[in-house]
Amino acid sequence: MNWEYLEDTDQFIKPDGLVYSFKNYSSRTDKYGFQRDFKIYEVDKIQDTPELEQLTKTDSGNQKQIHYNQTWNYFKELLTQTLHSEESSQIYAKRKIDVEPIFGSFRRAQSACQRQTNRLNRDSILLHEHESHQIGKESSI
Repeated sequence: MNWEYLEDTDQFIKPDGLVYSFKNYSSRTDKYGFQRDFKIYEVDKIQDTPELEQLTKTDSGNQKQIHYNQTWNYFKELLTQTLHSEESSQIYAKRKIDVEPIFGSFRRAQSACQRQTNRLNRDSILLHEHESHQIGKESSI
């Protein structure tokens, strides 16, 4: 998130200046039965300027909120660190050499097969049309 976080007051400050303060904890169970825990931040009703106070409400008139999933952000950061590690960089470099050219070969082969299939389909249609024309000639005799 590109918002400024004030750890001592537990607030987020949006780039346009809106201040979101911690409101409460929330726990939800999704459709897969997995429980997710959120920290809910709500925009302060009183802002520094009248323009910012107009931005505090949603279209339905409620205060704007942020639902912050700490577990999700923890694992997202862990994954980012793992991907940027030295070991992962070496694995990715090998993958660029070993695996991805194979997919390029598959694509070339598939497009060649597709061109050949299109040619066969076109030829079979022409052959069918020719046969139909011959049958029409024979039946008119």
